[in-house]
Amino acid sequence: VALLDYGQVKDLPEELRLGYANLVLAIANGDPVRASESYRELGIDTLSNCENEQQEMFKLAQTMFDTKLPPGVKMLQPFSEDSSIKKIAVQ
Repeated sequence: VALLDYGQVKDLPEELRLGYANLVLAIANGDPVRASESYRELGIDTLSNCENEQQEMFKLAQTMFDTKLPPGVKMLQPFSEDSSIKKIAVQ
């Protein structure tokens, strides 16, 4: 049994829907470059505090939008020192 709250439903413009669809496909295909491009399509600008920004952006997308844990992760700790949230800031 699922309870759906349609009070949170929103009509998104086509470019946002396409950007989000591209992000979901990037996660499904394991494509960090496409994930990074999808963030830009969604209008998300970031500041990076790490060497490999695309890989960290991909890990962040997996953490935020995927239903399974990233490979090698047994428990999510979003505020640990090694977390992508600490390495990537949104402008």
